[in-house]
Amino acid sequence: MNVELKNHPRDEGFDPGERIADLLVTLLADRGGRDRVIVSSFGIACIDRVRTLRPEIPTAHLVLSRRPAGEVIRPAIEHGHRLVHPYESMVDEAFVAACRAADLRVNVWTGDDESDQTIAALCRLGVDGVITADPVRARRARDRRA
Repeated sequence: MNVELKNHPRDEGFDPGERIADLLVTLLADRGGRDRVIVSSFGIACIDRVRTLRPEIPTAHLVLSRRPAGEVIRPAIEHGHRLVHPYESMVDEAFVAACRAADLRVNVWTGDDESDQTIAALCRLGVDGVITADPVRARRARDRRA
């Protein structure tokens, strides 16, 4: 399960103290480790906070940019996060190759385009996962990607 924390400096109600990260980590601890989650955010400080509090929780930097792949993934690398979550239109062979060279896993978010064709194309590129509201459809598209 991907848990996206919305606390970026440009967000309305931004909290520089990253209290949302503290609350999520507490909630997960209270649930006794029953949840397998990845915590993602556009705000690098937010996932930094999660990583500081519970380094065993996988954290991912959500990204949406037209800059070169190396620039886009640099913050995740420099902050020690092992996953990057780009928007689907950013992902091509060069983006995946840059992530692989940096030992980053790639889970793509699709926004409004959850078509079988888009998901199958992402799978052919070798992404690790697709963030979707329809996992059954995504699995079907993945299985037909050839």
